[in-house]
Amino acid sequence: MKSKCRGCLTLMAFFLSLPVLLYLVLYLCNDTSNFDQDSFDPETSGIVKVMTVSDGGMWHEPGTFFYTLADHKRIQSSDAFEPDKMSVYDASSSTRSYIENGKVANRVSRIRVLDENNKKVPVTQEFGDIVHLASQINHDIMVLKILKTEAHTFVYTELNVNLWTPCTLYSYNPETRSLAEIYEWDDQKVTAIKVLNPELLSKLSPSLKLPASKETSATQ
Repeated sequence: MKSKCRGCLTLMAFFLSLPVLLYLVLYLCNDTSNFDQDSFDPETSGIVKVMTVSDGGMWHEPGTFFYTLADHKRIQSSDAFEPDKMSVYDASSSTRSYIENGKVANRVSRIRVLDENNKKVPVTQEFGDIVHLASQINHDIMVLKILKTEAHTFVYTELNVNLWTPCTLYSYNPETRSLAEIYEWDDQKVTAIKVLNPELLSKLSPSLKLPASKETSATQ
């Protein structure tokens, strides 16, 4: 009888420890201080420098982080830098998610773009393109922001995906009207960008493309 009780207690202790083990595994996998840095020369292969901010939470330590990004989603930590001047536009309310064949999909609703003062701005073809491109993402879009420097346009998204929050930076190519994914973090918000190599930036392979016949309308 005592042996059975000890066996039950051991089994109970095992199951009670599972959440702790899961926490440790996910923490170590997602901890920003433990990410694997890629091997490349930032002087010749670096495309952009990025500053991100994490509020911390279950899986991460809070903090501000600096990175150099290269093609093929390569990343290295970097020193602090002087960012390019950037205007931020919010188009988060322009898409709606729904379930199709058991999966999350998005559709374009009424395109609405707000500036940093929360004022509505005209919807240009570029803004329209970006919203339609983002609508191809197969997860609920919580945040859709357009980041414009003097010469380049970037797109930042935050998705609602179970136990983590994918935060993805894209580059918009006006010639091909496409988005190229530069990098994806877990729960790190992109707050500043410095372009290092415009030529390499323009050569990134598209991740999201408009259909050849797609004509986006500047609708508010």
